[in-house]
Amino acid sequence: MNFRRANSTPVGINMTPLLDAIFILLLFFAVNTTLITASEIQVDLPEATTSETTSEVPEIKIVITKDGNIFVNDRGVSIDTLDRELAALYVSSPSATIVLEADTAALHGAVVTVIDSGRGAGFESFAISVDEK
Repeated sequence: MNFRRANSTPVGINMTPLLDAIFILLLFFAVNTTLITASEIQVDLPEATTSETTSEVPEIKIVITKDGNIFVNDRGVSIDTLDRELAALYVSSPSATIVLEADTAALHGAVVTVIDSGRGAGFESFAISVDEK
């Protein structure tokens, strides 16, 4: 008895379509993830119905908490060092917009002091961050 072996092709799984699908999913999730990190400083922003987004210019974020603490780009500063901090930031980016995130319970005087320090440093563009109603 002469049994002949049939010419058979090697059995295997083609990995190319699987890798294509994985890369497409990776690309989908990379594009759709939000890259803006939420600030770790808890601020209860006031609400407004007429809020609008700002343009794509450099921003300096200043947070004023209900306790009166001031944070410039997530770094705590005192009222005494605020002028020097903003002057140094103006040198590096004079066209930046100062974005104020003041808690609803923050004192009005603290907000005015921050705006006055920003103007004294040379900044001309200010924005106030609010939550939409």
